[in-house]
Amino acid sequence: MRPYRAEAGAESLPLTGSGLDDVLPVVAAGRYRRELSQAVLAFKNHGRTDLAPVLAPAFAGAVQEAVALANGGRVFLVPVPSRTSSRRRRGYDPMDMLLRRLQRAGLLPPDVQIRRVVQVRTPLRSLIQGVLPGTSQKSLGRSGRRRNVAFSMRLKSSAASSVAGVHCIVVDDVLTTGATLAELTRVLVAAGAQVDAGAVLAATTAPSGTEAHQAASALSVIQLQSRKDHRWLAGGASPKAKFRQRGGE
Repeated sequence: MRPYRAEAGAESLPLTGSGLDDVLPVVAAGRYRRELSQAVLAFKNHGRTDLAPVLAPAFAGAVQEAVALANGGRVFLVPVPSRTSSRRRRGYDPMDMLLRRLQRAGLLPPDVQIRRVVQVRTPLRSLIQGVLPGTSQKSLGRSGRRRNVAFSMRLKSSAASSVAGVHCIVVDDVLTTGATLAELTRVLVAAGAQVDAGAVLAATTAPSGTEAHQAASALSVIQLQSRKDHRWLAGGASPKAKFRQRGGE
C-alpha cells in the first residue's frame, strides 16, 4: 500500500487558486476497498483499537507526503473534529488515537504540530434545509453530503489568533466527495490560515494512471456506442431489423 494523490473525482474539494484545476491536493494512504476498508470500519465502528498500530504507519506516509506540499516551515496538522455523540458511542476518537500514535512514534515530520482548533456546532442551516444534525455522511448522496456539513464547524474561541498566517494540512479518515475537508478548510481560511493540502487514511477515488485510463476508455466506448445507436435511429431501423426485413430469421 503506497500513498497516492486522491483529489481527482472528489468534486466537493475546495479550490486553492483562481483556476478551475487548482483543487486542494489530498494524499491518501490507500484505496478504500478490500482489506483497508474492512480495517478502517473495524477501527472506527467496532472497537478494534488494536488495529491502530497497523494503520498508523500507512497514515504516516500520507501525512508526510502532504506536509511536503506545504509552502511554509511550521505546519499545523488539523483533524476533522468528531461529534460528541460519536465519541461517546465509541468510547474513543479514532483520528485522535492515530495522530497521538504518530506523535509518540516520532512519525511526524519536523516542525509539524497537531492542533485541534476546530469543533462541531449544530447548524441552523442544516435544519432549514431538512438535514438532521448528526446525520451520517455515508447515508447521504453527493448533494446531501455537502448540505450536511455546510457551516457545521467553527473555530474554537481559544484558537482565534493561533492559526492566522499558519500553513495547515487538514486530515480525515476517508475521502469520498471532499465535502468534510472543504468545510474544515473554510473555517481555517476564514481565520487567516493557509491550507496547503489534505491527508486521509483511505480514499474512494481512484489514483491517476491505469485505472483513470481504463475509465476514460470505457467512457469512449459508451460514447461511440451511443453515436451508433443514434445513427440507427435516424436511419429508421437497426442492422438487426434490416436483416429481418431481408428475410433473415
